[in-house]
Amino acid sequence: MTDFTTITACGECCTGCPKKLDGRCPGCIEADGRVPEWAESGRCKVHACTRDHGVQFCGLCAEFPCADLSSIIPWNPDIVEQMTALRNEYRRIVKLCGGVSSGKQVILLNGPSSSGKSTLAKELHTLIREQRAEDYKVVSIDDFMKTDPMETIYEDDVFEVSGEMCERALEILRSGSGVIIDHVITSERIFRQLKEMLYAYPLRTVHITCPLEVLIEREQARGNRCAGSAEASAEYLYPRDGYDLTVDTGAGSPRENALSIIDKFFSMNGEDHHDEKLC
Repeated sequence: MTDFTTITACGECCTGCPKKLDGRCPGCIEADGRVPEWAESGRCKVHACTRDHGVQFCGLCAEFPCADLSSIIPWNPDIVEQMTALRNEYRRIVKLCGGVSSGKQVILLNGPSSSGKSTLAKELHTLIREQRAEDYKVVSIDDFMKTDPMETIYEDDVFEVSGEMCERALEILRSGSGVIIDHVITSERIFRQLKEMLYAYPLRTVHITCPLEVLIEREQARGNRCAGSAEASAEYLYPRDGYDLTVDTGAGSPRENALSIIDKFFSMNGEDHHDEKLC
């Protein structure tokens, strides 16, 4: 079975590459497409194109196979056939062949520890039920963590259980309910994993933020988090930008922020390539 966390934009894999092993190249995924082979242009054109289209590799793009594919990947004459096979395997693994019929979306609340995500998630759940008569269940990364919250939590700890959290979200979505995800994402691989596993459903991203002094004050007041975790998670939060919406929990109440999320995401027309049947 292919490990899709290692698959690059052009459908290849950097694992075991001599250039990466001896340090000449950091790797396409790790360097976000800025590798020595593309030094003159600054960034791999294939990588940049997939990121512009919000997919990991060409085969997952709604425009695949596009007219430009053979020209931007000239080194592989069989690229369409190989990318098609890779796409089909990917879809089988993440169980997308039945398509998506529920119309539900995933609302990701991503922000540092003690930023108020859990309180906001509960308020959002309540208001969606009251105003929309729809069920959106809350799934929190905290419920899957295997370490004591008073211990230092590392990126590896979160990545280890993030897949389990995504599996739970998929169960809920397949049952017909929407999902609100309460998460602290501190690396590209965690964010990529979430997007890949939930690819069949529209993903709406909300950056949860508040002033650093408020974070520290809340962390101290709750008394059940390792000192400094709020500031550290704010520093390493991923992604830094590109969210659909940003809310400041230091400026607005949970209800006000929840209403802004509802106004933003439930007024969308829903025309999204995620909703099409994939097989």
